[in-house]
Amino acid sequence: MKRRQLLAATGLGVTSMTAGCLQEFGSARDEDDRGNTQERGSTPGDDSPTPVPAGETVERDPTDGQLGGRRSPHAVFLTNPTKTERTVALAIEQGGETILEESFTIRPEGTAKVAIGRLAAYTVEATVDGSDQTETTTVERAQFDCNATSVQLELQADGTLSSATLSTMMACGNVVTERVVSGETVEHTVGTIEESDEMQGEHTISVSNPTDQTWTARILLEDGEITRFDGLFTVEPAATADVHFDRNGSESIATRVLDADASATVDLEKADIGACNAATTTVSLTDEEALETSTIATDLGCHSDPA
Repeated sequence: MKRRQLLAATGLGVTSMTAGCLQEFGSARDEDDRGNTQERGSTPGDDSPTPVPAGETVERDPTDGQLGGRRSPHAVFLTNPTKTERTVALAIEQGGETILEESFTIRPEGTAKVAIGRLAAYTVEATVDGSDQTETTTVERAQFDCNATSVQLELQADGTLSSATLSTMMACGNVVTERVVSGETVEHTVGTIEESDEMQGEHTISVSNPTDQTWTARILLEDGEITRFDGLFTVEPAATADVHFDRNGSESIATRVLDADASATVDLEKADIGACNAATTTVSLTDEEALETSTIATDLGCHSDPA
């Protein structure tokens, strides 16, 4: 079975997904609205809580991740809008690894901010000192797109915590996250390709999985510093994801398998494919978790139109 979609970007809005009480999205304001921001750093070496001064923000960036492409990093905000200083233990787990485990003593109007720059699902747990209440929120990998997404943890006057996951709701053009089930082929088209008998300049990236395991690949179609397409495909055995695009103006195809040490880049300029030819680059994962790529093209003599 084949499904083909044309990618476009329209609309702007705000949505929220809650776990506990919902805060106003305005509480996810930038550091400029929060007062001073302390220099970001790693978790302190001792077990004493990190002090967060009144009206200031303490930052952490445990992943040091550079998402790149067309996706935006996430953030976790722990805020204290009350008049009472409180200590909160914060733990963040991502990809089976605890990337942050730290306690913060937050004075009124203080904030602890944690940047999440790795493309993987993560779980946030927060517990107020002296309380048996733990707020737990999980954000899935599919929620990493072009939107600004944050987990909001807010202390209440009674010493409890409220939590919410907030996100803008832009239509993310040329950003795809999809699971392809066994035996199926999904198709996406980047922009508009003029249909003709020769399909001049059309290029297809075909990601296939001939193994007996499911794996997830990220495909970036790049033109210099611009990413034209950012696809994240979870491909089951015997499944295929095809992406069609106009090769003219594109420089490279970068493919990386998440949770495996496998990546490959195809330089379209060095491939020396005539502008009028149609071509297909096939990317497949071997049983040894290595990526194999091959490109085939029509062999037309490409001539410029006479003046």
